[in-house]
Amino acid sequence: MAHNQGGSTPQAPNSDVAHAVLIAVGAALGGFMFGYDTAVINGAVGAIREKFDVGAAAIGLTVSLALLGAALGAWIAGRIADRIG
Repeated sequence: MAHNQGGSTPQAPNSDVAHAVLIAVGAALGGFMFGYDTAVINGAVGAIREKFDVGAAAIGLTVSLALLGAALGAWIAGRIADRIG
């Protein structure tokens, strides 16, 4: 006669949970690094303004290019990681 456990739900294997945690930690670190890069360029704005005697438009362009460079670097690094593994 078959025995029914009744009401028990299957649990995810530990490897699935560990994989999900690893992905979540990676995403959190990515957000942290983006915030860090933003803070670094923000801290440099005053020094750039004084050293090069530039206006608001040039400062805005500098900050925009720094963040665009961060996005481009992430895209290139992702492509390299996809190829290498």
